[in-house]
Amino acid sequence: MPFRGSVLLFAAYAMLFLFVVLGLGVAISTVSQSQGEAIQLAIMTLAATNHAVRHDLPTGIDGRPGVRWIGSTVLPLTWFVVGMRGIFLKGTAVSALLFPSRSWV
Repeated sequence: MPFRGSVLLFAAYAMLFLFVVLGLGVAISTVSQSQGEAIQLAIMTLAATNHAVRHDLPTGIDGRPGVRWIGSTVLPLTWFVVGMRGIFLKGTAVSALLFPSRSWV
């Protein structure tokens, strides 16, 4: 598979994803009262992310009903997979990653 995008943009997008996920982890630990509650919140977040990756990303999320579409677009992994696919396979520009249209899958 040929790599069509910029390696620097690929690395910067991956670093942005890591910072967002770390921020999500800090937010979960701030909200929770105990370690067990933090683990449960993290597992719930991972379960929602797993569902989005298995069902939404291969087929596209534009066909999802309103609430499910909003839920899928909130998850950072959705944006990461779509952005990495765009950079790696299509050579997507930064402007297309910053301001995507509704049909971005």
